[in-house]
Amino acid sequence: SSDLEGDISSELKEAMGIELYRQEKITHFQLSQLLGVDRFETDGILKKHGVMIELTPEEFRDQVRSLREITCE
Repeated sequence: SSDLEGDISSELKEAMGIELYRQEKITHFQLSQLLGVDRFETDGILKKHGVMIELTPEEFRDQVRSLREITCE
């Protein structure tokens, strides 16, 4: 029962977060914090639900910075 409750709770949190993101009430970063995942996992979750990823200019700069760090290693 506890595992089932945990699964339902995380699914509800994901659904609620995605809906808030769709309504532009939270940012991509806030969604990732809510779900407890990194930005790449957040992108995957949004893609799984057919949600277009819209980043704030700051979030876009952060992603560019991260990609530069990865490619320079």
